[in-house]
Amino acid sequence: METVVAVSLPPPNQAEMDELRMQSVERVAASSCQFNQMTYEQLVQFHAQQEAMSKRLEEESNRQLIMAAAMEKNRLEQEAVQIALLQQQEYLVRQQEELKRAMANQAKATA
Repeated sequence: METVVAVSLPPPNQAEMDELRMQSVERVAASSCQFNQMTYEQLVQFHAQQEAMSKRLEEESNRQLIMAAAMEKNRLEQEAVQIALLQQQEYLVRQQEELKRAMANQAKATA
């Protein structure tokens, strides 16, 4: 069986206490500085990602605006073509009617 003996340490003097406190403060400061550096690096990375995403969204928005403008231009061109075709059709119908009348008049004259 083992015997455990408790030995009390002499009380630390003020200089030792100050040194221990200073070491503790230095460790906390170093840890805090390291944490702040990591946080700063993460913020820089996050900001860069946000900038890239913002740029992509702006490019996509511009692309969609260009596409919408092209679609509107295409629609207007189609309307213009339809109007021209309707006018041509009306003109051809009138010519056909005039030709029928002329043929009918000629048939009456020769009969």
